[in-house]
Amino acid sequence: MPPASYSFTLLRHGESLGNAQGFSQGQTDFPLTETGLQQARDLVARWKSEGVGFDQIISSPLTRARQTAEVIGGTLDVPIDLDPDWSERSFGSLEGIPFAEVARLDPSIDFFFTYSPLGGDGESLPDLFQRARQAIDGLICRLPGRYLVVSHGVILNAALLTILGFDAQPEPTRARFSFGNTAYASLSYDPARTLWKIISLDN
Repeated sequence: MPPASYSFTLLRHGESLGNAQGFSQGQTDFPLTETGLQQARDLVARWKSEGVGFDQIISSPLTRARQTAEVIGGTLDVPIDLDPDWSERSFGSLEGIPFAEVARLDPSIDFFFTYSPLGGDGESLPDLFQRARQAIDGLICRLPGRYLVVSHGVILNAALLTILGFDAQPEPTRARFSFGNTAYASLSYDPARTLWKIISLDN
């Protein structure tokens, strides 16, 4: 008999070249650094020693997430599905530039880009939350089981806030979850009661 409920681990990718060099990434396709690859190896080695397993890995198609998923999937012998709903938020014209330049924007990005497209032609906050809801719906439309989602910090925040019942809120007042590289959240979902539980946050 298949399990009657779902187990989800929402994982941020390892360190990317954009992370290491201080760039605003968005959907710009930076690969992992050697440090990022090692972070993924260390995490999956720990999971393997603890008997952690998954039935399926669902990954953003962006290289930094896909490489992280491939390290984990290869070690644990778990198949990988690529799902663009789990891609990072599109930052528009702010992608691929140093964070120092973004920090000099006036007004601050937190105030100016709340409801309008980020960077002029990226995703607005409501659009991001709509995609997060779509990504979550895609998860619970699958058969019950143990799933690892490999994704990115901003979309993972939107997904967790959506699960908790929050909608798109102005950036300066919006709650945030901290996702360092290869940090993750563990959740369960009981479809019989439509009940989510956040089991743990590992940063």
